[in-house]
Amino acid sequence: MARLIARSAVVAAAGMFMAFDAQIENWAVCGGIDPSGDILEACSEIIKEGDQPENLAFAYRNRGAEHYRRSDYTSAIADLSEAIRLAPNNADFYLDRSMARAVAGDFDQALLDVQEATTRDPTNAHAYFYRGQFLQQKEDIEGALTAFDKSLSLSPSDPSMYRRRGNLFHFAKRDYERAISDYDEAIRLYPDFEDALFDRANAYADSGQFTRAIEDFDKIIRMRPDDVIYLNNRGSSHDNLGAYDLAVADYNKAIELDPSMAHPVSNRGNTFVRMGKLDNAIEDYTVAVQLEPENASHRKRRGSAYAKLGNYALALTDFEEAVRLDTEYVEAKNSLAWLLATCPMDELRDGARAITLAQEVLQADPSATYRDTLAAAYAEQGQYAEAISEVKEAIKLLQTEDDVSDLENFQNRLALYQKSEPYRQEPNQ
Repeated sequence: MARLIARSAVVAAAGMFMAFDAQIENWAVCGGIDPSGDILEACSEIIKEGDQPENLAFAYRNRGAEHYRRSDYTSAIADLSEAIRLAPNNADFYLDRSMARAVAGDFDQALLDVQEATTRDPTNAHAYFYRGQFLQQKEDIEGALTAFDKSLSLSPSDPSMYRRRGNLFHFAKRDYERAISDYDEAIRLYPDFEDALFDRANAYADSGQFTRAIEDFDKIIRMRPDDVIYLNNRGSSHDNLGAYDLAVADYNKAIELDPSMAHPVSNRGNTFVRMGKLDNAIEDYTVAVQLEPENASHRKRRGSAYAKLGNYALALTDFEEAVRLDTEYVEAKNSLAWLLATCPMDELRDGARAITLAQEVLQADPSATYRDTLAAAYAEQGQYAEAISEVKEAIKLLQTEDDVSDLENFQNRLALYQKSEPYRQEPNQ
């Protein structure tokens, strides 16, 4: 009897330890320590078996994080909500749910979660960091900047926060100097911060500092020599410096690495245009159109190259298609208006439509170039008084902006209109 009791105890103990071992294994997988198992299954098993509320909260949190990783944001939000119910004072759970809600597009609820997190932990720098990101998505730029400033005051050694505030200065405020300053600090804190180096290179390029942009692109291309975007963007900076052979070399390598990406092909076409290789440019633009048939810019670029070659009918077709694809594409609409007003082929001109298009363009951007287009359209319709008025205004704008690049052309057209003659473009213009 004693032996039977002892034997039964051993069996019970063995079962208990086996269950305990299984629980440990589930926690190892659920907590991400053991990558060999399925996180959803392990966390679900823990939840099914039950545990202390605080432990269950982490199981729900980790399962929610795995749903988030798998882009199942509805399930992620549901699990994180349960984690919050079980552990309502955990600020990080609110931040996790805020990210899921933000990715799902509910920035208002995401901001409420961030507020709950800061209420529970006012020194949580990431809460203000998230707040800044969500406010930026809602286009509250000043609110986002205030939040980023607060996050940096709480965590002044976090390079990612400097990079994110730099992004706001760069893209939302177009304040390239302050953007570069933040990128500098991010890189000082983390010299191999690839994303910050890339962002700084683009900020240098956007502010016209192409030599410095190339220096940064060189650094990150050494880190990742087969990155197509890095090569494409460095090629663009070479192009802007007039180093066309270097630009083409970068585009060639990018295209070799990923023939399915249209932008390096289209950008190489732009460089060929500046090199005077219009046939090569058209070949590239045609490939870009085939790769991205809904991209209006490829059509517009090819249309401009056709017009330079004097293939006005093909140019007109491309401009029309570009405007159809993107009715707000101001440059394409202006190119179409210009061709309809100034084409040397009588059958392709349409002055009345050119006036309508040019007026729409001017409403979007009252620049000197676009006033010149409207002037040409008026001249095509025989409305020379209006043409003279518009081109004079265009000349005044150039002089105000200290931009004399087109001054001679505008003055020559003014002379034509004063003689009641329309303007006709010629190939290579």
